[in-house]
Amino acid sequence: MPLPAYRFDPCIHQAAYADKYQTVHFDGNRYSVPRPCAFRATTVKGYIDRIEIVADGAIVARHARCYERDQQILDPLHYLATLGRRPAALDHSKVYRDWRLPAEFTDLRQRLEQRHGPSAGARQYIRVLQLLAQHPVERVQRAISFTDRSPEALAADRIIQHTFRLSQREIGNADTEGVEHDDPILAVQVGMPDLRRFDQLLSQGERAYV
Repeated sequence: MPLPAYRFDPCIHQAAYADKYQTVHFDGNRYSVPRPCAFRATTVKGYIDRIEIVADGAIVARHARCYERDQQILDPLHYLATLGRRPAALDHSKVYRDWRLPAEFTDLRQRLEQRHGPSAGARQYIRVLQLLAQHPVERVQRAISFTDRSPEALAADRIIQHTFRLSQREIGNADTEGVEHDDPILAVQVGMPDLRRFDQLLSQGERAYV
């Protein structure tokens, strides 16, 4: 008997619908999905150690499987867009209170709030957190550490810019390997002006009036 043409997938397939809270129900628990998947049909694949949620043929979420009942297994990254509209959730939502990030993030929030005030500082901190939707924690952590060199210019924009520069450098799209500029403007090299050209223009002007 010939073997099947595809590898056996040892999981349970179950259709599920993502609700307004960005969760799908599986085996007595609810698991989160990214915001674009809310109000959409999905497929849950239940493995022994994990569950995967599929939408439009692609895996959109992956969680460790929970064998308790009536639990919510939520990924903070899935709610970053909502956090931008509801900054109070940073302190009052369980998904963020229990989020364990490197110490640099906690220190950053304290410094931002000291410099910009509690409300504005928290909003800037949220903008930095939203980088984690596209960048690994280690990259954002490096960008945060870089700002420690110039605390007088501490702001979310600086961290965002440096995170994208690190990303470009890592994928080989930047030609500044080994050089870290404190400001993008400093990376621009401007040649010294040739004053002889100015003299030529003056001489041409004099001949025009002769």
